[in-house]
Formats: sequence, structure tokens, C-alpha cells
Amino acid sequence: MNVKEQVLKALQNPGSGDGFVSGEELAGICGVTRASVWKTIRALREQGATIEAVKNRGYRLASEELYDGASVGILLPPDIPVSYFETLDSTNAQAKRMLFQRNIPGLHKHLVVSNGQTDGRGRFGRSFCSPHGTGVYFSLIYIPSFQCAPGVITASAATALCRAIQKVYAIDAGIKWMNDIVIGNRKVAGILTEGITDLESGVLTAVVIGCGINIAPNAAFDGDLQEIVGTLRSDRTDMRRRQLCAQSVNELVAILDGGTETLGLAVDEYRRRSVVVGQTITVHPLIPQQGQPYRCFVTGITDDACLEVRLEDGSTAVVSGGEVSVSGFNARIS
Repeated sequence: MNVKEQVLKALQNPGSGDGFVSGEELAGICGVTRASVWKTIRALREQGATIEAVKNRGYRLASEELYDGASVGILLPPDIPVSYFETLDSTNAQAKRMLFQRNIPGLHKHLVVSNGQTDGRGRFGRSFCSPHGTGVYFSLIYIPSFQCAPGVITASAATALCRAIQKVYAIDAGIKWMNDIVIGNRKVAGILTEGITDLESGVLTAVVIGCGINIAPNAAFDGDLQEIVGTLRSDRTDMRRRQLCAQSVNELVAILDGGTETLGLAVDEYRRRSVVVGQTITVHPLIPQQGQPYRCFVTGITDDACLEVRLEDGSTAVVSGGEVSVSGFNARIS
């Protein structure tokens, strides 16, 4: 743990009742001079932290809106390293570059976090608007010790995000199949899961789970996105981005590390949070040659996170791919 991380951790967990930690105490904790402590405090302030300084009392963290690799990392277990970037094309793209450049097993549980994305992506190559400073964008590299349907991992990530949103903001979110987190009829988060497969064996060797969450309003959401995008906060105060980022990752890793049992429980919760079960939907096949859009009624979700549907002729089917639109939701939310 570097000096910045040590100072931040001490300020977040002060021993005094008034929340102040003296410069002398911080210097002792970090094993540096008080001048070094002051330089670290200044650096933290420049990165967004509001830190009070009172003579003969020390320093107190007055705001926790700081958002960088260190501030997220101290809320994670030590086996989850963080690579932080102010701006990236895409956290998924960066994670895949790392996988192709380095030893894959050594990247297990490596987290890529960015303050903004210039080329954020969703399913089917769609863009995901990722403005700087008002959202949470991360990708987790995970080396699975199990084999499961790809949809189960996406469903687990959706469940993890809903759990994190509930714990950090006390907001109950729903899930629109397959990868959208919604509040009301607006999309507040999306997930893109991509796998790396061994060409000879066909075995999944690594998975990259990318998540984008809209925390606060941004001018980038105007225009066509205004009726589609939702945010978790009504303004840019009390965004709690680092808490939500870390909580989301902790929830996701707990599900994945638990293997078959916790994956199954996550899919069960995914079913309960679904906003499409019990609804009439329109399915849009990925490839036009596979057929025209058709309407059906969603009766359930399989253990592989596919949709169980009843067609208009009364027959049943399983939907494993494509897009769906739901009455009451903007058709572009997908």
C-alpha cells in the first residue's frame, strides 16, 4: 500500500470521535515525514477529495467523492488489483489488450477502471455513452474454474449491480433481459461480457465483464438519449462512485468465486428482478435471415438465463439471443 492509500485509509477510519487524524499520526502510520503527508493531502485534494485541515487537530475527510485507483482499491480485497485511467477508449478493450499482452493466469480478478470512455460499447457493437466524471465504468478480468452458459455470467453481473445499487443508494433496480439495469422505464446501467476461448480446445480461458453505470446527469445524455437514459442521482452531489464501483465488484466476485451454487442463486435473483417475465414482448432476431420480429409472452427464465416464452399460436419456445422490446419501455433500450 503506497503513502496515498495509507493516508486515505487512515482518514476513512479515524480513531478520534471528531474524525480528525493528526499530521504526526499520519506520518507515523506511513513512515514518512509530515512534509510528505502534506504533499499527499494536497494530491488527494487535487483528485477531488475534500479534506479539512485544522491547527492542532489535524486532517479530516469531509467528502468522499474522490475517485481513482487508490480510492477504489482500498475498498477491495488485496487479490483484486486495480488499473485506473482518467480516460480510455473502452475498459473492455483495455482488458483484452492486457490479456493478449500478458500471462492470462496472472490477470485473474484484475480490475480496469476509467473515469470516462471515448468508445464505450454495448451488445451488438452499439455505443454506450460514457461521459467523464459522472459514471462508473469498469471491466473485471476473471479466469473461471467452471464452465457455464455465457448468459449466466451476464445474469450474475446484472444481479451483482442490482445488489450494489441497493446497498449503496437503497434503490431497488430491475433487470431487462439480457443486460440492462433499469429504474422505472429508464436504463441506468449496461453490461457487456466477452470471452477469450482456447482455439484448440474451445474451452473458455478468460472472461471480461464490462459494466457501465450512469450515476449523475450529464449534458451528453441530451438529445436522443434524453428519453432513454436514467441516472441514480438527480445531481452531482453525493455520487459515491468509488463505493458503488467497489461494491459492484465485490458482489460480482463473490458470486463467481462461489461457483455453481452462488451462480444458481444469482440467476434466481435475476428472475425475481426481471421486468420482462409476465410481459408481452417483441423479439428482434440478430440476423434478419433468421426471421422477422415476433411477439410472445414471457413465462419464465431458464437456468441458463434464456427466456421461456409462449408464442401467439400457443406453442412454447426458448429465446437465447437477439433483442427484446417491452411495452412501456422505449424500444431502443436493449
